[in-house]
Amino acid sequence: DQPLAPQGLHQSLANTTVVVFDQETTGLNQNRDEVLSIGAVKILPQGLSYQDQFYVVLNRPLGAKQRDSQLIHGLTQHELAQGQPPEVALQAFLDYRQDHLCFAFHAPFDQALLNKSVHRHLGLTKQPKIFDIAEIAQALYPDYPRYQQLDDWLQHFGLTTTARHQALGDAVVSE
Repeated sequence: DQPLAPQGLHQSLANTTVVVFDQETTGLNQNRDEVLSIGAVKILPQGLSYQDQFYVVLNRPLGAKQRDSQLIHGLTQHELAQGQPPEVALQAFLDYRQDHLCFAFHAPFDQALLNKSVHRHLGLTKQPKIFDIAEIAQALYPDYPRYQQLDDWLQHFGLTTTARHQALGDAVVSE
């Protein structure tokens, strides 16, 4: 079951709109955990547009076992209770993403959870491939240490963010 080929796959990246996104989740288990929020930015052929951002919180109250994840992503029970129904939030992200090339840091994890949620709530089984920024960064900078975390790359390039482990903030610094 191969992912769909995204628009722009056979043209110059300089002439292609790409979407960089991140998700906050209830944990790190692809089989058990769920998407809580999605943040994304578009990089247009003419450059990054901070006016064209996407952010949504899904209505997913946390169970007792999942509450520890609040220490990382910072989403409160109130924010989650006020979130969009999963089917509305996920469809809004798919509409934002369209068929653009899509990138995420540690993409296999994000791809697995997004695919699971989209299948469960929207009934869609095939999603475009998400390209892994972690693998691309290592290929572009092979002489750098084998960084595993986004924080390592941010520190290496002297980048800072006050919104770390928030879906939109992580999407912005990943671009």
